[in-house]
Amino acid sequence: MWTAALLILLIAVALSPYTVSTSAKASATLPVLLNGSSVGLCYPYLIAQDGVLNLATGSFTDPWPGDVALGASCGDGFMAVLGYQGTYFLYSSNASLAWVVREPYSDIIGVYNGMVVYNLSNEAYVEGPRGTAAVIPLPQGSRVLSFSYANGPLLLEDVNGTLALQSPQGMLSLNVSGLGGQPAGILNGTRAYVFGYIDGQGPMLLIFDVSASPLRAVPVGEFVASFVPLAVYRAWGDELVVQGLPGLELVTACCGRTRVQVIGDALPVPDGYYMPSSGYSYVMSGGSWYPVPGLEVASLGGVAFITDYNGVTMLAPAVPTTLVAGVPVYGTLNVSGLLVRLNLTPGAYELPTPSLLAVGNRLLDLLGGALAYPAKVTGPVGAVYIVRPPAASPVEAFSQVTYMASGDGSLLLVVPSKAMVISPGVNITLPLRPLVIPGEWLYGGLGPGGIALYSSNGTIYVFSYGGSPLAAYRANITFVPTYMGVYRAYGGYYVMVESSGPFGAYMYVYGPGGASEYRLPSPVVEDPSSGVAVTPAGVQAPGLNISLPAVVSTASVNGASAAFQGTDGNLYIVNLSSMTEYVVMPAWGGYLRYAPLPGGLLAIYNESSFTVEIISYEDLVQGAWQVNISAAPPSAAIYINGTRVGVGSATVYDVATPINVTVSAAGYAAYSSTVLPLTSEDIKVSLRPITVYAALSVASPIPVSYVGGYINGSSFRLPVNSSLQLLSGIPYEVEVNHFYPLNVCAPVSELVTMKSNGTIEVVCSLTTPVLRLVSSLPASVKVSKSGVTVFSGQLEPGVPLYLPVSPGSYEVLSAANGLSASITANVTLPQLYSYNVTPTAPPAPPRGTIEAVSNVSSASVYVRFPNGTIVAVGVGRVEVSVSPGQYVVSAEGRGYAGVNRTVTVSPGSTVNVTLGLVPVMHRAPVVRNVKYYIIAGALAATAIAAYMGYSYYRSRSPYQEQQEI
Repeated sequence: MWTAALLILLIAVALSPYTVSTSAKASATLPVLLNGSSVGLCYPYLIAQDGVLNLATGSFTDPWPGDVALGASCGDGFMAVLGYQGTYFLYSSNASLAWVVREPYSDIIGVYNGMVVYNLSNEAYVEGPRGTAAVIPLPQGSRVLSFSYANGPLLLEDVNGTLALQSPQGMLSLNVSGLGGQPAGILNGTRAYVFGYIDGQGPMLLIFDVSASPLRAVPVGEFVASFVPLAVYRAWGDELVVQGLPGLELVTACCGRTRVQVIGDALPVPDGYYMPSSGYSYVMSGGSWYPVPGLEVASLGGVAFITDYNGVTMLAPAVPTTLVAGVPVYGTLNVSGLLVRLNLTPGAYELPTPSLLAVGNRLLDLLGGALAYPAKVTGPVGAVYIVRPPAASPVEAFSQVTYMASGDGSLLLVVPSKAMVISPGVNITLPLRPLVIPGEWLYGGLGPGGIALYSSNGTIYVFSYGGSPLAAYRANITFVPTYMGVYRAYGGYYVMVESSGPFGAYMYVYGPGGASEYRLPSPVVEDPSSGVAVTPAGVQAPGLNISLPAVVSTASVNGASAAFQGTDGNLYIVNLSSMTEYVVMPAWGGYLRYAPLPGGLLAIYNESSFTVEIISYEDLVQGAWQVNISAAPPSAAIYINGTRVGVGSATVYDVATPINVTVSAAGYAAYSSTVLPLTSEDIKVSLRPITVYAALSVASPIPVSYVGGYINGSSFRLPVNSSLQLLSGIPYEVEVNHFYPLNVCAPVSELVTMKSNGTIEVVCSLTTPVLRLVSSLPASVKVSKSGVTVFSGQLEPGVPLYLPVSPGSYEVLSAANGLSASITANVTLPQLYSYNVTPTAPPAPPRGTIEAVSNVSSASVYVRFPNGTIVAVGVGRVEVSVSPGQYVVSAEGRGYAGVNRTVTVSPGSTVNVTLGLVPVMHRAPVVRNVKYYIIAGALAATAIAAYMGYSYYRSRSPYQEQQEI
């Protein structure tokens, strides 16, 4: 939503002649009063090191230029500021300088009630705003412990180990000694607190009522003490802050004795003590201690003024209310009459409880908890009144009204020769009667920064809510504004004027830097002080959007209330402070405009009769029946005549008019019915759930059978592809963080809304590498990394094994029936690595070749294993591929002596063998029928060769050609 508050901030930066930076804080912090350290408080003045801040007005003065304040004391009508170079007495009325004592800070021996005591040449000079009040000679060897003013200046002294009171009237011994040590004590007004021994008995704490004139000391309390402190810093009633040997200690006097609480490493502050280790001061307020962050400077009415470690002075409440400021806040804080001017940038701040914060003409009650400004509302309407326009008597009526506007809790009426501003019971700074501003005014508006009035002379005048003129800007407004408002930002006043017509909505801003024009996305009627607006989208506020039941014809917003008339003829009034809505069915006749007012009032402007009547909401609901509506489930929204009025339950008030009740919730069938209340009644609605079924599927590189996780926070463990029963239209947060059987998938989170049956698909993204090993034979498998076995098991035929591993190099060995397989798997990324590890026979070694040739072309050439088995045979030559090893190569022929050679064949080698045959000389026998013998022998050899699969070579030309037979 485009808000006027945001727009004014942007425009103010653009138009301001200065550069300003702001920062919003995410968590509650303390409001800053001064960017510097403070040393004291004399309300309304906060004494800083370099000047005086008026808390009520925010003004700052420096009455001691060139010096630095170290402390302060408040008196009757004046205050004393202690500086390095002297003491400055200031009037309490205006912080102006009354008197200066030019003596160094090191000579001061006592301060009380705006009086300062100096030790000058062993004489105590009591100085006040009118000069020296008294001079008291100090006894030889005396030590001034404390100073007070009780019917005159009074000193508490340690005189040679014995305590005494001294005033201008003389000296009075208290008969309290240190018994060889030093006694201790302090004066607080007319009361003296002393530690020591009486007649050798003690140690004791004694309390006296004292007076300087006449000089006297009356015992009022005597308590047995456990020690005599080194110094007494503070005393309130029966509580004291003292310095002991272990450090700072709290002493409580009660029931004839003292109780001691050791604080340790702490420093005294005006109303308690400061712990440097924690950075907190502990301040006494209302008989209780409460911590405040920082070093306490002063406290008043449950509020502490502290300086933090950055030297910034801030306000620290005993009981805080958190103010969440969405816009800059310029206001006055009222804490039981204590007024503090605050200038806060957007953020969250801790403010005192209870207190009042006046911002502009609005009054914020700080009563604990958290409060948003502008007001933030988060709940739906709690009660709706359905009424008919009654004949109610107006609370007040005005005539001759030419223009009406509202905003910031007030009502502006323009009548002849004047304008009137009416603030009914919300602004304590305004008079009870209407504020009257004379002049010939045409239009006007109200805002956090004041009152804007447009004159007939073409000038916009800005007035405070007290009627004082603040600024004036020339303007040419040729239309009736739908909105005017005044805002203060960065030291200037800005007037926003909105127009709405057939050509769009425009915002014109007038300020110190000139005028600017902006096109708005849509017409907006808004009160930026509360953040409530009426737009085409509905009645909107921070954290809330109430849909409109009808098209808006006119609208008005004032504070946390909005009134708008729809084209349906009804008037709708929404009070977001009480979460109440009024529906007037139908609205009053005539052309009217409506403006809600604080205090349960409504202004009705009749533009035809120029009259304004103010009526009360109570008159609208006289005699209404109460209808209580409850719904199940509790999250069901309840609507009356289309307007959302509650969740789970709602209350409606009606004056015998039909109303439509609709109840709906995501995942349930809606209920709708028209009711005519004739008496108070209860309506209970139970919605029927609408269920859908979702199949849970998993897309995964590895098998997943079950998944586990959460659905909307409820745990589950389900098989994959099983169905879930869900409510239709309900968003479900599905978180899957376990996958079975291998939980190596990254967790998955999905937001699903099912309106019909469907599928929820979960995708498995591996978080580690996974080996997938498969074998077509039953085999054993071993996986090792760097020589270390990480897995050993069995593989079933065709059944993959999934093995999650870490990145690295793995050796995978498989074996089965003398067969084996070995692979190296290098895995790096979280993904699936698949390998077939089916065991196989080892590969045959590379073969060699034997080429044997005989010198006799008809000779038979043989290649045999060493055992005689023939490998190959040829005629004249033979060439054969063989396995590596030894072989016997031979040749034989008729008429020749046979030759044998043993050769060794290496893998891939070729062995060439030449077999030379030598003829054998002998007498040939007579052979008959030789021809037939040769043929028979050839046939027999051929048959044997065919049977054995051998080849022989027939010598041809060339001789290398071969023929397989």
